[in-house]
Amino acid sequence: MGMMEAAFLEGLAKDAYWEFFSRHAFGSQNPEEHPELEAIGKKIADRLKGSPLAAKTLGSLLNSDLHERHWRNIMNSEIWELKQGEDDIIPVLQLSYQCLPACLKQCITYCSIFPKDYEYKKDELVPGWHKASLHLKEICGLKWKCGIQELPGSIGKLKLLRYLDVSENNIPRLPESLCNLYNLLVLNISDCLIENFPARMTNLVKLRQLKADEKIICKLANIGKLTSLQELPKFKVVKERRLKIEELKDMMQLHGRLRIENLENVKSKEEASQAKLNNKHYLDELELVWNSSGNDDEVLEGLKPHSILQRLEIRSYGGVRFPSWLEPESLKSLKAICLENIQSCGHRPPLGQLPFLKILHIKNMRAVKLVGHEFYGSPKFKIFPLLEELEISDMPEWEEWFRTESIQMFPRRLKLHIEDCPKLKSLACLPPSLRELHLKNVGINMLPESWDGEHGLTDDSRMTQRRRRSSRTSSISDVYINGGPNLENLEQWLLLHHLPAIRKLIIIDCQKVVRLQVERFKGFLSLENLKIMNRPLPPSAVQLILPSSLRHLILASCGHLDESLPGCLHNLISLSYLELVHCPHITSLPGEVLGQMIALSNLIILECRELRSLGDLRALRSLENMTIGKCPRLTVSANEEKRDAGLAHLRSLCIDDSTLVKVLFSTITLPSLERLSINGSAQLAFFTGESNCGCKASSLSDGYIL
Repeated sequence: MGMMEAAFLEGLAKDAYWEFFSRHAFGSQNPEEHPELEAIGKKIADRLKGSPLAAKTLGSLLNSDLHERHWRNIMNSEIWELKQGEDDIIPVLQLSYQCLPACLKQCITYCSIFPKDYEYKKDELVPGWHKASLHLKEICGLKWKCGIQELPGSIGKLKLLRYLDVSENNIPRLPESLCNLYNLLVLNISDCLIENFPARMTNLVKLRQLKADEKIICKLANIGKLTSLQELPKFKVVKERRLKIEELKDMMQLHGRLRIENLENVKSKEEASQAKLNNKHYLDELELVWNSSGNDDEVLEGLKPHSILQRLEIRSYGGVRFPSWLEPESLKSLKAICLENIQSCGHRPPLGQLPFLKILHIKNMRAVKLVGHEFYGSPKFKIFPLLEELEISDMPEWEEWFRTESIQMFPRRLKLHIEDCPKLKSLACLPPSLRELHLKNVGINMLPESWDGEHGLTDDSRMTQRRRRSSRTSSISDVYINGGPNLENLEQWLLLHHLPAIRKLIIIDCQKVVRLQVERFKGFLSLENLKIMNRPLPPSAVQLILPSSLRHLILASCGHLDESLPGCLHNLISLSYLELVHCPHITSLPGEVLGQMIALSNLIILECRELRSLGDLRALRSLENMTIGKCPRLTVSANEEKRDAGLAHLRSLCIDDSTLVKVLFSTITLPSLERLSINGSAQLAFFTGESNCGCKASSLSDGYIL
């Protein structure tokens, strides 16, 4: 057979290659859910020349950490600059080695002593690696067990020591000789009695991790000399030299989170800029905190962070304006913002155009009265395109929240929490993507409609039509309304086409709401949790009807709503928690109702003063916890001839009538009872001399008679 000409395989086509690469890089995640990573991933994929091996290797490496910094580090690695042939992918494989944990690098290094194609046995390889690893630990690492009182001065002779852990020991101080460990990388002194560091502590210039109580670290003068330090959770600015904010200047290796406190001790923009926060590219989260006012506007302007920061928190800032860098171009990767206790700043930064913002918390901005266009920025298509959680609280002067015409707000599934905004007159229209609505002490008099945001709403009939269309696609599942002082009407909102997916509905202390369309509740077929409290509703000819999907029900101080009891409890076969408090119109819970509650594990009945009878409790086969109190007319039906362990799973019983206890124990055995509490009863004689009471509670461990 003659020689055949070699066939050179080309790389995959660009579209097919990206599909293959992204499958390994994102795994089960949708790339479109991570647009910042998708953009980086495409740049990396373009460098791999269509190689499936490179896609699989590097894609798996990216998938190990779906974090923008990790992906950028790989994209910007110097490995790519190595000289290579046109079709060479060796640098990619070397990059995958560089990103391995140190322990695996050591393992691969050990294996490299074997020649190529050497056949070794597992039983020979593993012990050899263990010996090498043990030798390495003896040289480089040291951990003391709990109980030592003092670190010996001879510790300074271990020149190669890299890891020292003396945590959870009663060590009052560190020896000065510790400062001779110039190769030390990790020092763990957490949960020790140490209050100060040795004078030459900052000589440990290779130290990467200093694990200690924050209050001790904040006392370390000249900490800026520890330029290799990767963790500094908190830095307190002091006016004294060696503790000023300029100490942060050369600490370029800081990772994770940094909280800077006492910023009132910084006097100018120039002094603030000496911290060089814009060059600390490994920081993910930055928290800036003032305790009092100073030259806050200029100082905050000088604290500009780097552009790929993930989370920013600003607290107790006393300035009247936000910095110029708090905008999309400067913080293009920001995912979370918290603005808290900002008293004098009346305008809002243009946060609506931050492309990757997912979490926004605003608390106690007392000067804010309006929220509108300046908050949204200059939108073209969407406002807050990726926002998933919006919390606004303690805004005593906030009155208006304006929506925008023709532009969609909050296109992603959103949790909206608003608390303690008593002057707020109205909310912007709720997006169909809203999944959780939490309102507490908000001044609105009615709940807003949903809005699809596709067109401007001008004609009333078209508005109603669009609202209905968008509401049918509403994804809201949780609604919590508490203490709305002006809220009068829920009828136009508690509709099936508004809440087709509702799971949890909580209405508390809405004193001006005089009517609930309770007959509509039966249509909420996904409803699992219903809580209505402190709303004395007037008499109504309409009865409350509940869906069989309900699992958790609380009715407390609801006026005449309790007239629907016990009828509304029929067919609640999934109910596991039932709480009835101050229901003056309920007179009985018959056995045929209790018998349908096959899943009920918790039963609480309090202050139901007209409740006269309970059916046979043995019907509650799943009951684990029961509390009954302040029901003076209550008696329990029981068939004394039928003695069985109907309450076999009851673990806790708390009541205030010993006669009721006597009935229970005379007819029912309680083999699982662990806790028994009897409150305010004078009839205790039945516990003595009652040989035939049938009390069998073999598991009882706690008993209280109060």
